[in-house]
Amino acid sequence: MALFKEVVDLSHEMFNNMLGVSATSMAAFWPVETHERSAANSQGQLSTASKMILVSEHISTHFDAPYHFDPQGLTADRYPLEKLILPGHLLDFTAKGIREAITQRDFEMAVERSGRSITPGTALMAWTGQDRNWGKPGFAKERPYVDRQTALWLVDQGISLFGSDLIGIDPVAKDANHDPWFHTRPWPVAQNFKGAAPPDAPAASIVTASMPSKPA
Repeated sequence: MALFKEVVDLSHEMFNNMLGVSATSMAAFWPVETHERSAANSQGQLSTASKMILVSEHISTHFDAPYHFDPQGLTADRYPLEKLILPGHLLDFTAKGIREAITQRDFEMAVERSGRSITPGTALMAWTGQDRNWGKPGFAKERPYVDRQTALWLVDQGISLFGSDLIGIDPVAKDANHDPWFHTRPWPVAQNFKGAAPPDAPAASIVTASMPSKPA
């Protein structure tokens, strides 16, 4: 008997020289060993292949641990895995435009459309449809955002993780920095997921799993 009706991978594939959120974001892959070379070294008895990977923490689909915004917050290697496999709640914000705020009222209406309320301990996933622009020039800025008042309201809902298909969820003005609300929340943020239409399965049956790498 299958445990899940469907398993959906929401992560973007990583590739050499892919675009990131800034000039300091990078991904580089190069071969360390190849089948051809290793086979020659063993007179054809054995061959192996492996690559070296150099990658920014904040590129492609990624996980922002609380420590990213709070010096007292948990780092990715210390964040409990049992808090990363959670009941999921997918909300549809595909009607929101570029540089348009996703407000508390927008969340309330999306929750109503989803047929269930926001409950503590949930992974709340905001789908804007902007993943279709991922990797295009300006994708880091030409996107909707969550305003500060709404972000503080989300903190009060007691969710355990917030995810979106956006590379960032804060305001996109040139002089905007990460809002102080980030420092008030103990939960992580999963960013830049590869969005998918809400599944046919009942919303209550969605389970999300976020599995970050664990650099010490």
